[in-house]
Amino acid sequence: MGIFGIVLMIAVPTWLKQRELARGTACQENLKKIDSSKEQYALETNTSNGSTVSWDVLVKPDRTGYLQATPQCPANGSYTLNPIGQEPVCSYNGQEVYSRKQYKHMLDPVDG
Repeated sequence: MGIFGIVLMIAVPTWLKQRELARGTACQENLKKIDSSKEQYALETNTSNGSTVSWDVLVKPDRTGYLQATPQCPANGSYTLNPIGQEPVCSYNGQEVYSRKQYKHMLDPVDG
């Protein structure tokens, strides 16, 4: 029983960290999709940097938009589109706001 307890003490924090990293990775992928859809919209409509874009333009009910559905943050954060030319951001865990670059740094500290 003691050995099982020790194994759990080691395994549970590792599992929780990996789960959090997986959420960050999923959020990063959503940010990439949002950014790509904004850039595609800007190219197709000749929209200049600094122009605002709404979810209604990117996601349409008949699936003719640039995204099939509004992305949902895996940690219940919310995505902010930002104007064309600026990266979208996420309020991850309701505390801090992360961009794709910050997530890359968090997930791959060798490049930082």
